[in-house]
Amino acid sequence: MAEVPGVRSCRERALAALQPSPRDLQHGLELHRACVVVDAFGFAPAPMTSGMVRRINAAVAAGASAAETTRLLGDLRFSDPEALEQYVSAWEASGVTAIVQNAGGMAGTGLSPYAVRFLDLFYRLQPRVTQARTPAEIRAAARAGNRAIVFSFNSVPHGPLNTFEEAVAPLRTAWQAGVRMMHLAYNRRNLIADGCMERADGGLSEFGHDLLRRMNEVGLIADLSHAGRRSALDTARASARPVVASHTACRALFDHPRAKTDEEMRAIADTGGLVGIYHIASFLGRNADIRAWLDHVDHAVRVAGIDHVAVASDTGYIVPFPGDVAPCDRLREMAQPWLRAMAAASGTPGAPAPALPYSGAWTIEHGVDASDDERTGTLAWTNWPLFTVGLVMRGYSDSDVEKIIGGNILRVLDTARPATDL
Repeated sequence: MAEVPGVRSCRERALAALQPSPRDLQHGLELHRACVVVDAFGFAPAPMTSGMVRRINAAVAAGASAAETTRLLGDLRFSDPEALEQYVSAWEASGVTAIVQNAGGMAGTGLSPYAVRFLDLFYRLQPRVTQARTPAEIRAAARAGNRAIVFSFNSVPHGPLNTFEEAVAPLRTAWQAGVRMMHLAYNRRNLIADGCMERADGGLSEFGHDLLRRMNEVGLIADLSHAGRRSALDTARASARPVVASHTACRALFDHPRAKTDEEMRAIADTGGLVGIYHIASFLGRNADIRAWLDHVDHAVRVAGIDHVAVASDTGYIVPFPGDVAPCDRLREMAQPWLRAMAAASGTPGAPAPALPYSGAWTIEHGVDASDDERTGTLAWTNWPLFTVGLVMRGYSDSDVEKIIGGNILRVLDTARPATDL
């Protein structure tokens, strides 16, 4: 397959930061190839081909609205033949077998248009990329040299609160559609729990306790990544099944609202769950890079234990614009919305206000800086093999590395089974 633009430069930056010995580099890369590698919460690559740029430029010139342009970009990333090949090539560069990926989740339904779009993608790319519902299916994909996606939701969809059964009916539908993990709150407060960006910290509601019991019965894993401290502790103490903070970091190392305290990490580990360490540079600390990420992994292992830590990028590889055609201004702005958000949050002079959903905007003290290390630097998603090399350099045994880069999340996903037949 053709080399994906930008991958080589990201790899060089990571190697310069790590400076592995030839022995550690060779062993880490071999170990990465030998393992079933699972991103505990991440995003599949986002292609950007010359053909895509030309089509979007033409649509904008013809008067397409911002909403129409956004839909066209999404459609092309999931359907354009050249984009699909670039998508698969980026997966190949990462050496990742499977990703637990957000597929939407809305009130009143167990599926979303985003999830349906993924189902169409699987149809186009099968068997190279497919949906996985069990660890066995992930391992089968690895044996065949293929890739898999496990659905996660950024919220818990529920029906009207006329009766409890009406409220929780979408949970069963979601599980049957392949969803295995759900956020109880996303930054803001909802009927279930408080998010991490709330000033108050009310914890898990009575409805939340009832809903959690049904999630345990259905086989859905509660994800506390964006939940507030008390909500996370309440959930960990009440759950009969493992819970996760699938993508977070260590608050002891960097005081950010998305990070978890040692108390929260221990409580999550006590359920048999895990904490995944994300690659968002601005959430890891000032001037953070792959070395800072490894520091967070080390701390999480010391606090939660080697069986309860995973890698969860919370990113995907956004392919840079091709050099042979210039994107129009609208496309250029659309391609990096989260970088714009971080720039605005950090107080960067002249940073445009990001057009993001109202789900917990970051303030200046939370933004830290506008680092794009996870896009163009040492923490780029395609650098996954070097994350494994970094763990080897930190002295982890092969068996412990295998747990961190895939084994632990596979174990937790294996618990996502219904207590009774659905």
